[in-house]
Amino acid sequence: MFYSKSYKLKHPNPQFARENFEILDGIWNFAFDDNKDFVNDFPVDCLKIRVPFTYQSYNGLNIPTKDNDIIWYHKKIVITKLYASIDLVFLGCDYELILYVNKKYVGKHLGGYDQVRFNISEFLSLGENELTIKVVDYKKKDIIRGKQTTSSIEGCFYECVTGIYKSVYLEFHEKSYIDNYYLSTSYLNQKMRLEVNTINCVNKILKVEIFENKSLILSKKFEIASDKIVQEIEVNNIKPWSNNNPQLYDVILTICDEKIIYDKIFTYIGFQDYKVKNGRFYVNEEDTYLKGILYQGYYDKGFYTGQNEDYKKDLLLIKKMGFNFVRIHQKIEDPRWLYYADCLGLYCTLEIPSSKEFSSNYEKNYLKETSRIVLDNINHPCVFSLILFNESWGINNVKNDKLTQDFVLNCYNYYKKLYPNLLVCSNDGWEHVKSDICSIHNYAPEGEKLYLFEKKQYDLLLKNGDALANEANYHIYAQGYKYQNELIILSEFGGYGLNIDDSKNAWCYGKASSNVDDYILKLTNMYHYIKKLDFIRGICYTQFNDIYPELNGIVSIDRKEKIDIKILKKLNDLL
Repeated sequence: MFYSKSYKLKHPNPQFARENFEILDGIWNFAFDDNKDFVNDFPVDCLKIRVPFTYQSYNGLNIPTKDNDIIWYHKKIVITKLYASIDLVFLGCDYELILYVNKKYVGKHLGGYDQVRFNISEFLSLGENELTIKVVDYKKKDIIRGKQTTSSIEGCFYECVTGIYKSVYLEFHEKSYIDNYYLSTSYLNQKMRLEVNTINCVNKILKVEIFENKSLILSKKFEIASDKIVQEIEVNNIKPWSNNNPQLYDVILTICDEKIIYDKIFTYIGFQDYKVKNGRFYVNEEDTYLKGILYQGYYDKGFYTGQNEDYKKDLLLIKKMGFNFVRIHQKIEDPRWLYYADCLGLYCTLEIPSSKEFSSNYEKNYLKETSRIVLDNINHPCVFSLILFNESWGINNVKNDKLTQDFVLNCYNYYKKLYPNLLVCSNDGWEHVKSDICSIHNYAPEGEKLYLFEKKQYDLLLKNGDALANEANYHIYAQGYKYQNELIILSEFGGYGLNIDDSKNAWCYGKASSNVDDYILKLTNMYHYIKKLDFIRGICYTQFNDIYPELNGIVSIDRKEKIDIKILKKLNDLL
């Protein structure tokens, strides 16, 4: 099932893998900021931390977030060969990262959810070298934070994630290399469009090879006339990628000339087409009902950081439950997590983590930061939708403020132009502006209550172009915007708690069930009534696992199943 060439390299990022790399995960020196500069002299009596676990996590140091959240990392590495280019890659580090190599400043990066790559060749020498990293994790409310709290942990906001929380590694290559790429595919048109950005590659050759299993099915060469190569390639007799048939193809992108190979990237693709037509969702022209689960990506001992087996276990379990869709909520998942979703055929959202406040600084930086996040993840076949905002977090006045609405609309238009096959959701839950998906959050405690409410609101939606999402009086559309036959998804509902231990501090939507039978009855009742709402073409149940005080997971925080998942599979099969 998990077979791609890039994955077999054991590379941390199967979507962008080179053969020559070195993983730096493991024990690093660690220190909290003491109003000192640790670049020249890292404290001898420092702490030790296992990267990529953050200091807040149990697998890190199990220390609550500090008010002055400035931390330092230090590690010695050995370089046995001086390559023309050596990149230091961080797949995830929150929030401001400042890098020093051998006590010299290299650069800094702002952003907690995108990948960071520094070319450190000129700072290295043969033998032992030192990496020193300063991380500042601001508590500002107008930066992209997701579910991370800015004060105390409460409700659905959790502990901060400070510093390195995904893998760190070195990659070795020549001075002529591939910087990034976007591969857009279509099963219906039997085509792949590639946009490859290169460095120092003019007058060289880009070779593109596509493999089905181990057999080469296509090989093309293109002369490189500028730093960006854009080509459309016909690929005949291909199989579609979908939930029922997650067919993947290996791809090798090579920069070369007649004598030398300068760079080689191993990746993979699936051929698929996503679209909405007359309020229904189609995958490769097949009418598809989205049956989803809300996934927050928190792990018992690692918080944001899971491990390879965790990703596989979660996604296999989700598929066994009968879901075909995962809403990754307010977090950007690890590339290996998304790789397993690609292999299993699970449709996934790419949801931009929200801020808590709007400001001119947030507006200025939003597209800059999110563009990097999207480019890091857009090549995964499983990603069918981009969620720009959630429940108006960070765009609090979008309901009736024209300037805020224009900002959201500009973001929607920006991504639709760049990625026309991607479904863009403007504001998941309510108060949509222009959007490909009309997503609704409704935590009505009973199926019949939800059914009667949403049926009445749908009639109003068709009549007036707007209605209420739920009884909290949130409108589905922002003022001045109307329903235009978008795909309607009940993208958050249920949230039922199962509180067998009778924990006083536990939290869920409504009153928690004290026994399994009552819990199953609530679920069955809700599914029964949702099935009657034929205008709803997708659901997303809240949520996969318990987190902190929340007990509304189908499984516990340590992934123990609360009910027989065959019951859930039968309910999903009804839709």
